Amino acid sequence: PGLKEALETYQWQAYFDQDVRPQGTRTGMYDVPQYAFAAAMIYNGIDPNEYSKANEELAYETIMDAGFVTWADDQLKKSIAADNLDLAFTWTGDFLDMLFVALSEGEDYDSISYNIFIPDTTLAFMDAMVIPHNARHVDLAHEFINWFLDPEIAYLNASSIGYATPLQNTYDMITGYVGEDQWLTDWARAYNEYYADTPDFRGIPLANLDQEIISSLTLMVNNVKTNS
Repeated sequence: PGLKEALETYQWQAYFDQDVRPQGTRTGMYDVPQYAFAAAMIYNGIDPNEYSKANEELAYETIMDAGFVTWADDQLKKSIAADNLDLAFTWTGDFLDMLFVALSEGEDYDSISYNIFIPDTTLAFMDAMVIPHNARHVDLAHEFINWFLDPEIAYLNASSIGYATPLQNTYDMITGYVGEDQWLTDWARAYNEYYADTPDFRGIPLANLDQEIISSLTLMVNNVKTNS
């Protein structure tokens, strides 16, 4: 079976276990220690936010055995799109970033040669804006955040990045498009396909781990890179 069939059959196992994916599959891991740890925990059936030294050691062995050929962040999605990698840990927004670039360059939606597979159990990550305690212009900070929360502004912002808009009104503006503009049609199709408005969301939100834990995970990942 090919890589697509391996992922559909074995899910996370196809990512971490070289024996159940096609021989020679080029795989990459996101170069963020918490992501690597969390993914390894899900593969082993453990809560990705449940840290212990034993779990860290298990993650080390799991990641060592996975055979990753590269560690990167944004470069992973670019390598997948350029056919320099076959399989990598990325976020849905990373995939859609590259899809939108390809569409803007004139590629046909159905001719895109790469796709994203979302396992039955997966991770969720959310960016946020915060105002520091020592901010000098809190009023302007609120104005800026409120400006971004305007559905029209959020619509413009969403047109430039692959990550999902958090605003329902903006989401409806994107997905509800009907017309002859091919870009807007493809944009609506991508949102409906990859950001379906469903109550059956399966992502496990990542916890904010203590810095001491992050430092330990960073050392663990560095040891993987050194010993691979």
